Amino acid sequence: MTNLMSVQKLDSRIGTSYQRLMGLREQGRRLCIPSMRKPLSRLSGKNVSAFRGRGMTFEEFREYQLGDDVRAIDWNVSQRTGEPHVRLYSEEKEKPVFICIDQRQSMFFATLETMKSVVAAEVAAALMWSGVKHGERVGALLLSHDSRWFTPKRSSRNVSSILKDLAQINNNLALSPASSMPNETDVFSSLSKLEQQDVKGATIILISDFSGDIEQWKSCIRRLSRRNDVLGISIHDPMEHSFTVEQDLVLGSGEMQVSVGRQHRRALSLYHEQKKSDKQSLTKALQQLNLPIAQLTTSGNHLDELFVQFAHRK
Repeated sequence: MTNLMSVQKLDSRIGTSYQRLMGLREQGRRLCIPSMRKPLSRLSGKNVSAFRGRGMTFEEFREYQLGDDVRAIDWNVSQRTGEPHVRLYSEEKEKPVFICIDQRQSMFFATLETMKSVVAAEVAAALMWSGVKHGERVGALLLSHDSRWFTPKRSSRNVSSILKDLAQINNNLALSPASSMPNETDVFSSLSKLEQQDVKGATIILISDFSGDIEQWKSCIRRLSRRNDVLGISIHDPMEHSFTVEQDLVLGSGEMQVSVGRQHRRALSLYHEQKKSDKQSLTKALQQLNLPIAQLTTSGNHLDELFVQFAHRK
């Protein structure tokens, strides 16, 4: 695992740092995660109910009082204490926020200013701090060869733990040769964790370049959207969609290099057509589900791009 001291030595365009992600707190406070659908009922809201009843989150046991709902009696505790006791709950009205951050090998790419992996990490950090500011329970799923799950909690300490792991995973992409990395994660198996944990009524934010089988992406998003709000944040580099070779170029991974010249124009054209088709297919699928998607680039202005697009969706 990467030492945080070595993380600080990286060019910030190639690998972000824990300090940088923590420092995005102020930007995050000015950001508001957009509501994507109307509440399911007039009674739903974003705050925890002050009334105690049969809600979602268990609070404590209390001795039975006249007028209590007999269905709330806990018979095990009542038998153990010799007095009837009821279970008390607080009703959670807000939606937990799950942020899924793609840190696969495909994200370690850029021809402009900032690696897609860095864009994803910094955007995720800003969204997490926004959640903390607005009293949301924030959880995360870090998608890499070593995918990690964080249960939603309403605390800065939880976000700090997520960002520490995120910085380490992000920098492993730059500091570890691609050939030494374990086999690429199956992103769809990792995302199935959300279904296995029976996540529902949440806002799920997918931050990715959505590379891979586009049909599997669409199927995964459809399943998640049945019981949750899903927001896609797509990160792309201009070269992936439109690039003309006028002179020989050298592309490198930090370990290997490849020369790209005019003789590769046909292959690049086919690649661009496939990328364009995948992007259109994903956008259409989200639109059909009435789910929004934001588009960010590797220009280095990703936070400004995020603010502008989210401002239009409030």
